[in-house]
Amino acid sequence: MTEQLQAMQTAYRVGIGGQGVVIPQAMPQRDPLKPKKVAIIGTQPSSRMLAPFADTEWTIWGTSPGNQNILPRVDAWFEMHCNLLWPQYKHYGEPYIKWLNEVKFPVVAQDQKLVKNAISYPLRKMLKRFGPYFFTSTFAWVMAYAIDVGVETMGLYGVDMSSKDEYIAQRNGGQFFLQMARMAGIQVVIPDESDLEQPPPLYGYSDATPFGRKMATREQEVKERLAQIEQQLGPLQQQLIYLKGALEDINYFRQVYGSVDQHANGYGWMERDEQWQASLEGTTPQAPPIFSQLSPTLSQVPLSAWASSVPLSNLATFRTQQASSISS
Repeated sequence: MTEQLQAMQTAYRVGIGGQGVVIPQAMPQRDPLKPKKVAIIGTQPSSRMLAPFADTEWTIWGTSPGNQNILPRVDAWFEMHCNLLWPQYKHYGEPYIKWLNEVKFPVVAQDQKLVKNAISYPLRKMLKRFGPYFFTSTFAWVMAYAIDVGVETMGLYGVDMSSKDEYIAQRNGGQFFLQMARMAGIQVVIPDESDLEQPPPLYGYSDATPFGRKMATREQEVKERLAQIEQQLGPLQQQLIYLKGALEDINYFRQVYGSVDQHANGYGWMERDEQWQASLEGTTPQAPPIFSQLSPTLSQVPLSAWASSVPLSNLATFRTQQASSISS
C-alpha cells in the first residue's frame, strides 16, 4: 500500500472523507476487466471511500446507482439489475441509465437492453462453474467474475450486507464467494469498518458458548417483558377507542346541536313542531319528540338538564334516530 493511499485512508477515518484524493493523471495500460488487483465498491459510507482510488496498482469496479458520480475513480462498472425503468424505480433509474450510456469506461450488464454498449455478463459460464445457489446479490456476481478472470487480490469496500434484508437474503451468498476466493488462493482485503468478514454463528455450537447462553437468556427476558406490556396495553387500547368515540360524539353534538337552548325559546325547526309548542305552555319545558325516542323517561327531563343526562351508550342511537326523524 502506497504512502499516499495510507494518508488518504487515515484522513477518511478522521472525517475528511474522500475529499482531496489525488488521482493519477496517467494510469497503466491494462484490461480493466482482467485485473490483478481489483477493488469492488458498494455504497456503505463507513468504508466506501477507503478504497485504493489513488493506487495505480488497483483497478476500481463500481456498482449501484448510489455510487453514480461519487467515486473518485472508476475503471469498470457492473449493473446486474433489469428493473431500473419499472415505474417504482424510474425516478432514479432513468437518469442512472442515461449516465451509464454516456460513460467511457466499460459497463457489464445482463444484456444491451438498458445500456447499448454493455458487455454481457457470462451467465452460463458462471452457473456452470459455481452452481445456482449463491448468486444472491450484485456483489456475488461481481466476486464470481473476479475469481473467474484470475485476480490475485480482491478488496471489498462499502459492502457490509449487515441490514436485516441483506443479511437474510444476500449475506451468505457474499460470504460463500469470499470463501471461494480464498480457496482459489486470492488475497481478500476487507477494511475493519465493514461487517462482511464476520461469519454467521455455528449452528448448535454457538449456543454452547457463554456468549450464546447469555444472548438466549437475554432474549427470553425481553420477550417476557414485551408480553407483560402487551397484556397491559389491551384494556388501555379499548379505553382509548371508547374515549375517542365519546369525544367524537361530543364534538358532533356541539357542532350540530350547539343552539338547542335557543330552540327552547322558540327558534328554528322546533317552532314548527306542534308537540313542542304544546310543551311550552306547561311549567316545565319538555324535550322534543326526537329525544323521547331514546328513552321513555327522557321526555320528562327538564331542558336545562337533558344534554348532560343522555348516556354515552345512547349517543349513537340518538344520532341514527335524529337523522331518520329529520329526513321524514
